[in-house]
Amino acid sequence: MAPVAPAAQPPAATYEHADRFRRLVDHFGEKLRTGALPSRPDELRKLAAAAVGGDPGTYTDDMHDAIEVALNRRFREKAATLESFGDLMNGALEIEAKLGARSRTLGMVERQQFSTPLPIAVAAAEAAGLSKSDVVLEPTAGTGNLAVAAQVSGAASKILVNELDPRRAEALRALGFEPTVGKYEALKVDPASRPTVIIANFPWGKYSKGKYGKAFGIEFTPSDVAESFFPKAMRDLADGGRLVAVQPTTSVDPGAAGFRSWLEKNHTVRAIIESPPGAYDTRGTSVGSVIFVVDKGRVPGAPPPAHL
Repeated sequence: MAPVAPAAQPPAATYEHADRFRRLVDHFGEKLRTGALPSRPDELRKLAAAAVGGDPGTYTDDMHDAIEVALNRRFREKAATLESFGDLMNGALEIEAKLGARSRTLGMVERQQFSTPLPIAVAAAEAAGLSKSDVVLEPTAGTGNLAVAAQVSGAASKILVNELDPRRAEALRALGFEPTVGKYEALKVDPASRPTVIIANFPWGKYSKGKYGKAFGIEFTPSDVAESFFPKAMRDLADGGRLVAVQPTTSVDPGAAGFRSWLEKNHTVRAIIESPPGAYDTRGTSVGSVIFVVDKGRVPGAPPPAHL
């Protein structure tokens, strides 16, 4: 059967405060380079007000996302001189330590915008086992942490990013990416080209609450909404492709047995990697995570998944 051509993608939505956001990114980036980026929220607000004016309390999410973009830029610069996975991980830990604890806002909680810590992003890129022929998709790319980690590995031939939120789409542009989707949900839009690797941190939330609506066409009842993204991601992958997904720890609990059974029946779980305690302390939450490494389809003779 001939492959179905992917649907044409709508352009990413424009962020109305893009100029302010870019100025914040540049200002925070300069302070980061000189070692003068504060971590206390009150000092950050003063720094933001000095750069762009106004009341930072009205653009808190802009401020914090701009800091994340500045840190990603700095990490990318630093990674250019690093070669081994160990060196990249140490570099990510060093950069992550410069990020103060993020202030939680109603917007970030509502949209589940808890960015992937850089060390976890580096671990996910390593688990992907990228090669020069790989096309990588990050379907819920946020501020680009996972995409940048895949980029600095230097292995993938192309990195595609998708982001629902216009502000965070602007964050991706500030990092040199061009979001293929802005105002459309990842569950509803096909990727512009079939990726060989998907690296993602899907939205989390108890599925039974119905916060994100109900998923259709899946053969299990998710315990968390993040699990409902898996069937589409596996369909979107090219044959033989790999999904590396940062998941809530509930995905390894008894309540997610249906999800894991579906995975084991239809695909090949290579590894489940647990994040260290406190990994998200700088990202506005204390919730733990695990990384699922899954190859599309059943691989004959594959060993049981490694639990790390």
